[in-house]
Parts: sequence; C-alpha cells; structure tokens
Amino acid sequence: MHEISLWYHNVNSNLKFGMLNYKVPFLFIFFLSILILTAEAQLSHVRRHNVFKIDIAGPLFLHEYGFAFEHVLNVNISGQLGIQIFEEGYSVIPALKYYPLKTAAPEGLFAAPYGKVVISNMGGKPGYGFGMLVGYQFLLAERVTTELFAGPDYTHYSEDIGWDIWGGLTFGIAF
Repeated sequence: MHEISLWYHNVNSNLKFGMLNYKVPFLFIFFLSILILTAEAQLSHVRRHNVFKIDIAGPLFLHEYGFAFEHVLNVNISGQLGIQIFEEGYSVIPALKYYPLKTAAPEGLFAAPYGKVVISNMGGKPGYGFGMLVGYQFLLAERVTTELFAGPDYTHYSEDIGWDIWGGLTFGIAF
C-alpha cells in the first residue's frame, strides 16, 4: 500500500513538472498571437512590413543555421518567428520586438523578449528556453537589412540547463 502511494505521488510530481515545461513557451506564443491578431493598423510611417532573415554567425561559429521572419505590427512593435537548426534537432523561437526610438520598425534599436521550444532528433523530451535580446537592425537601400543582437538566454534541454549569452548577426530582405 505504501508503494502505491509513493508511485501516485511521483506520477503527480512528474505531471506538474512536465506541464510547467510546456506552459512557459506556449503561453508566450498564445499572447504573441493575440497581440498580432488585435494590433491596430498604425503602419502609415512604416516603409517595409516584412523581413526574411538568415543568421550568418551561426554557421560560421556554432554549426547552426538560423532563419527568421519578422512582421511589423505597428510603428514600434513587430513579431518575429525564428527557427534554428542544429545537429541534434531544432528550436522554434517566437519573439516580440519593441523599437523605442523615433525610427519606425523594423529599423533601429530594439529590445525583444522571446521564448523557445527545443525539439530533438534523438527522441526524448522537448526542451524550452527564454531570454531578452537587445540589438540594432539597419535598413539599407530600402530592401536589405542587417541586424546585430545579443542578450541572456536560459535553456532547459537535455544536459544543457542554465544561463548563457546568445548573440547573432543576420542579413535579410525587407518587403
């Protein structure tokens, strides 16, 4: 009888911990989706509404490949959805970018909270992470972007658990 109650307690503990792993990134994605759907059309000052980007630092230094799509929601806010592909799997990374200066998104200084879900090719449980990036995106010749960013990153995936610094350099096309 005592063994059954211990087993029941462990099952409940695992359920609560497992649910916590998935709640953080999915709540972030949910609120980001609501923001995108309810954003007002204050886009008269925005020159380009979409940017497709490729991370050029990842393949050179980390053997990762990153791609992102950024969509301007209003003059100061854009949503971004990125994917990183690495040897063991991939990450899906939604972010909300805030451009505080007088230049209109997607150009200028930005702060971007983000969440991420990490999926392994080897099976096993998905991981999660979150962080805050600060960066600057240049809009060159009305069509070409380059972006430099860095910030703290928390990851909980397999043996990779803890804080790190995430940074990158992207080139993109605005349309």
